[in-house]
Amino acid sequence: MRTLQRSTERQRVANPDACCATSSTGPDGVCDSAALTLVNRRWRRVFNTSTLLHATLNLNLHHLEAQLGSQCSPPDDRALLLRLLTQRGRATRRLWLHSEGVQLRMASVLQLMSPKLQAVYLGQGAPDDCLAHLHRFPSLRSLDLPAAAACGAHLLLPAFSGLEELTLREGAPELMLSTLAGLPRLRLLSLTVTAALPGDSHRQLAQLSALEELHLYLQPSQPTQFEFQPGALAELSRLRSVLIMAPGSLSECLALGPGLPRLTALEELQVESRVESLPPDLWACQQLTRLDLDLRGSATLPAPATPGPACLPALAELRLARCRLPGGVLPPAVCQLSGLCRLEVVKCGLSGGCAQPALPAQFSRLSSLEHLSLEANMLCTLPPAVAALPSLRHLDLSCNALAWLPAGAYLLRLETLILSANRVAMVPPVLGAAAALEVLDLSGNLGLELSLHDVHATLARMPRLALFCCGKHAACGLGMPMPMPAADAADGPEWRTPSVAALVALGQALPHLQVDFERTAKEYEGI
Repeated sequence: MRTLQRSTERQRVANPDACCATSSTGPDGVCDSAALTLVNRRWRRVFNTSTLLHATLNLNLHHLEAQLGSQCSPPDDRALLLRLLTQRGRATRRLWLHSEGVQLRMASVLQLMSPKLQAVYLGQGAPDDCLAHLHRFPSLRSLDLPAAAACGAHLLLPAFSGLEELTLREGAPELMLSTLAGLPRLRLLSLTVTAALPGDSHRQLAQLSALEELHLYLQPSQPTQFEFQPGALAELSRLRSVLIMAPGSLSECLALGPGLPRLTALEELQVESRVESLPPDLWACQQLTRLDLDLRGSATLPAPATPGPACLPALAELRLARCRLPGGVLPPAVCQLSGLCRLEVVKCGLSGGCAQPALPAQFSRLSSLEHLSLEANMLCTLPPAVAALPSLRHLDLSCNALAWLPAGAYLLRLETLILSANRVAMVPPVLGAAAALEVLDLSGNLGLELSLHDVHATLARMPRLALFCCGKHAACGLGMPMPMPAADAADGPEWRTPSVAALVALGQALPHLQVDFERTAKEYEGI
């Protein structure tokens, strides 16, 4: 769910400490000319890279004061720093203020910004007096507030008729929902909900006719029964993305009601919460292209009312994490999703072997499937239906109990194979047929011994192989570290260092290959 993930990251600004390293304002108080030069140099390095960065200020006032406090001297230089901040503020269109300084305040910085400011983020602990300065920005398009500042925001919001994105963190006041109808251009609404929504909350949300994305973060202060009724939002004809997230400590299950097909524009649905049950009409969503379900082991996929090609006809990406699968077998209804390009079944207890495959035979009909992840299950053998898939490019089998791989059509176009944290004792000989393979991860297989024969017979036949991970450590299932056997265990596998002859031969056969004994292939993602 890449789009949902980007939306989540946009409204949840993380790691504020990193922000002060790339943007600066002077501390309140005194600062000598050397410190002023340092501030100016940092700004030039950041703002001259692109117009986007030039229009953005990302400030953590508390950490900036601590950084530059040791260089402070005459009090008159405070005016120089404020003048520099004023100069940058004239071009600023997006402002992130992560924390108060000891002397320099968020409200003071807001006073120095241009009236053309379009986006404001106020960090946790923002004082109430910050809101008094927001009226200076009639062009405001995006507003992100913590709970303390949001308490009085319902009096201010009606003045921003052009607001398009609104995020209320650490709690949304009940009075806020009644004022949202005065925001006709609101496209993204992100709410942190600490108590059950009032009975008319769905009706109030349904008045946001321009709404395209709705994010609900459930953070109860006490045991609470949360309810989401998509059928009551049927008037939102533009709503294309819904995200519902809850902490793992949520004691009550989310009540997810029927009516999802009535959201005719819905393209993305992400639920990360314990739920009572999934509505059967989920399969009737005609426009849904991405579905991400992390149900914390509370429920399973319902059976479709009418099995056939009418089930989720547009679905291209499906992620199932910690969903209960009866018998450890994937539901046959998933095999009817003919347009599926990406499938992740993570930590769902797939446990089939040779006698009873974890994937139905119809699974091989998913001929368009390019990305398949069966991470952190209990597979002893690769299901035959996977070996028959002709379009696979990425295959993640990490954290299972596989000792070998079968031959099959799945190897012909395969570019990435992650086989870490399994029971592999040698490089699978069938990989010699994977001529397109670029990334191979065999890390965490403690019984693996890379031999000269593996190099000549298998690895040397992969001309495009660029990354080979074969260290003893590997990630295991949803970011959890793989349990390592005790060093003195007599019957446990041992980490075996590849022979020098094998490494020399590998370097001669594939001079461009990078061999990594420390990291896994997943740690290279995004680099």
